[in-house]
Amino acid sequence: EKNTESFIAIDVDTKFQEIMGFGGAFTEAAALQFHKLPKDKQEEVLTLYFDKNEGSAYSFGRVPMGSCDFSVSSYNFAETENDMDLVDFDVDVTHDTEMIIPFIKRALERRSDMKMFLAPWSPPAWMKRSSSKYNASMLGSLKPVGLRDDMRAPWALYFSKFITAYKKHGIPFWGVSPQNEPEFNAPWEACMYNPEYEAEFIGEFLGPVLER
Repeated sequence: EKNTESFIAIDVDTKFQEIMGFGGAFTEAAALQFHKLPKDKQEEVLTLYFDKNEGSAYSFGRVPMGSCDFSVSSYNFAETENDMDLVDFDVDVTHDTEMIIPFIKRALERRSDMKMFLAPWSPPAWMKRSSSKYNASMLGSLKPVGLRDDMRAPWALYFSKFITAYKKHGIPFWGVSPQNEPEFNAPWEACMYNPEYEAEFIGEFLGPVLER
């Protein structure tokens, strides 16, 4: 029997936190599906998501820094092991130029003021901790912390180089998330942090690099 007594009361006079906006993630999976569409359907998708008058007017865009659980395969932009100064970093972010960056640019044509922010799922495997039961990989993570102590400076530098690379492609970042789901040991790309370690990484490594 249906309950006809239930109702929702909305108090429009009391205001709490202000929501800055809504958005979605520009993953490789999303980009691949977008590019498979015929041109007219691509335009329809862009309108429905980003148009201020006829669509949802998304105002935020999240970009994975490297591969994530919505990527075709694992990849990063610093493949050379123990390259502490990231001399061999792919400054063209070549992988992302194939699908992801063109997708983002199409979206920015519709919503030029969209705020873009990045989030990594995992550092390169050579920056991560390993053990007798876990060989360092972009997939999964040791608990409670996946990033090696001696790799915090190179990992912070990686953020800076990625931001610079995207800026050269005409995509500036408004913000940075230091880690996707830092307390989740996912079977896909992951890197765990406890609150203390993440705060230390931000305060002593990532923050100072991004302030330069």
